[in-house]
Parts: sequence; structure tokens; C-alpha cells
Amino acid sequence: MAEPTTQTAAAEQETAAEGVDKTQQKEAAAESAGGGAEKTEENGGSAEADGGALGLATHEEELTEEEINTVRDCESIGGDEEFMLMIIELLADGLDEKLTAAFESFPKDDWEGVWRQAHSIKGSSLQCSLDVLGNAAMEVELYFKKVDKDGETPDKALMTKMLKKLAHESRRVQNSTARLKAQAEAEGGADE
Repeated sequence: MAEPTTQTAAAEQETAAEGVDKTQQKEAAAESAGGGAEKTEENGGSAEADGGALGLATHEEELTEEEINTVRDCESIGGDEEFMLMIIELLADGLDEKLTAAFESFPKDDWEGVWRQAHSIKGSSLQCSLDVLGNAAMEVELYFKKVDKDGETPDKALMTKMLKKLAHESRRVQNSTARLKAQAEAEGGADE
């Protein structure tokens, strides 16, 4: 697919997907036009390297207490701290495999493979009220549904942004899981 002109690319990407963050669309337009958007903390970038062969975030950012409390208060968990940790840990353990599969499908233009992994992450995350991760996965899923419905070819620059956001939120969940587990073990050791 030939690269469209800068103005055409920006116009197409502005309307490419309903519900996709406008900031991400503008960054994708700048990148596809060859300009490359500067990564800042405000636009989802990191002062640290994105890192890893798959572009996964390597920084130590974790879920906020408010995000953790949302999971803790989830009806299916009912405030059970041990059960909450087990659920988040199970989810976190499967994230690398799902993200790896999505990132491996992407360069092959295996859009169904990317969609399946995003769908799986979305379902698992939203089931236990991990909204930040579930919403990032849903963004990928909804974009693919729209592109498929309209018979379009997915915009790779925009997809890269969305997948990196999904990887970033996944890493936050994994980092939080390690901290929560260590905290629970320390509190359990103090009770003995």
C-alpha cells in the first residue's frame, strides 16, 4: 500500500476509527507522514526506552491504588484480598504469552490473530474490573471491527500505538502483581 500524502494521511487517520483517542490518531498521522511524534509522558511515551524485542514497556509504573481498589471492590471478588491477588496474578501470568502472540501476528498482517489476543485480554480484564487494561484491549478490538466492517486495511502506525498502549497497561498490571504479592507475603509473615 503506497504512503498517502501528509494531508491525506492525516485526514484518513482522523476518521479511521470511532472511539480511538484523537491524540493517538494525530501521532500516528505524524509518524506515517515521516515526521515522527515526540514521545512524552503526556502522550503515552516514556522517558525510558520502550524496551524489549516486542516494544513492551520496561519501566516500573504500577496500577494506582484507585485502580487496585476497583478490582478489590469487584462484585465477583467481594473484597477478598487473597482471591483478588490470585485473580490478578492469573491474569498477569498469561499477558506475556498473549502480547507476544499479538506482536508476532502484527508484522504478518494476521489481523485476526491480533484481534483474538486483544479480545482475550479484554474479557479477562473486564471480568475482574481491571478497566485500564480491558479498555486498552477493547480499543484494539473495536478498531479491528470497524476496519473489517468497512473493508479497510488497518493503519499500521495507529495499530502500533494501540498495541504499545496495551503492552504498557499489561506491564503496569504485572508490576503491581509482584508488589501486591510481596506485600501479602510480608503481612502473612508478620502474622506468624
